Amino acid sequence: TRGEARATELWLWQDGVETVLTADQAMELEPALSPDGLHLAYARTADHHDFGAHPIFVRTLATGAERELPRGRCPKWSPDGTRLAVIRDGGLTLHDLANDTERRLGGEFDQPSSLQWSSDGRFLAIDCGKEIVVADVAADRVHARISGTPPGTRTLASFSFGGDRLAMVSGNGPYHWDVFLVPLATGEPRKLTAQSFRHGITALSPDGRLLLSTQSKPWQPPAGGEVVEGPPAPTGGRADYAAYLLDVRDGSQRLVFDGVEPLLRPSWSPEGRFVVFADAEFRLQLLHARTGRSRPLTTMQVGYGPVGVWFAPSVWFANGRPMPKAVGAAR
Repeated sequence: TRGEARATELWLWQDGVETVLTADQAMELEPALSPDGLHLAYARTADHHDFGAHPIFVRTLATGAERELPRGRCPKWSPDGTRLAVIRDGGLTLHDLANDTERRLGGEFDQPSSLQWSSDGRFLAIDCGKEIVVADVAADRVHARISGTPPGTRTLASFSFGGDRLAMVSGNGPYHWDVFLVPLATGEPRKLTAQSFRHGITALSPDGRLLLSTQSKPWQPPAGGEVVEGPPAPTGGRADYAAYLLDVRDGSQRLVFDGVEPLLRPSWSPEGRFVVFADAEFRLQLLHARTGRSRPLTTMQVGYGPVGVWFAPSVWFANGRPMPKAVGAAR
């Protein structure tokens, strides 16, 4: 998603070539690519102040044909590409596009706002405000309920799902956040960050072993200065932010990129070798996780609006799949 708030469009970046997929006066948001790279699900709204449910569309990239589904939020493909999970009417609906059938996922979900699949397709993790509900899709029941506010915190900012664990950004806001790791088996949170940060978004690798965090740089209170609760507000310069890789085994952290824009949720490639995030100049950076090397891919604009646009998500085609020739919009 790229563009200003009232004209956010969908773009495809492929081997250095950019193609605009939509060109209208509405906002396209919450893009989700099918694992085979053939279809794109997304929401559309004409009002950038509209934070409710939106019409969901599924676009065939090779032809440009669109199919409209009932209104909902946060469409997410299952890893095998057979189902589309959508938040609808305060619950979760699984849509089978091949058979055009739907079923409601069992369990109680209090104001669900976002969701993520586990890499094996067994679980769905749903952000329900104060807690993250992990649903067993096949068994049609709640598998675990993870508190989004570990001891000493009162707000859940974001979460990511990797392997058999969750990573969460929780804290007391507005400028006092930490990263916590929570195994599903125990539900016991462990704080990974040694120092609180002022703002940041994190994403676990597909195997749950590494965590890429785009966040403010470590802050130290002035020696002998006035005692304050947590870091102060950012100074306004994006040089205050950086991208860090955290090893979830021991919490060790290394800086991999200086000067980031933490509005974009870091996005791991399906096999866990690369991460995409936005730098301070609104360029999408491609980071090689093992070496820490990066290169810019393309520039983007981030406008205000519903959360799906505000976080300007980028999504990956599954590796090893043939890439369809996308049909773009008229320029």
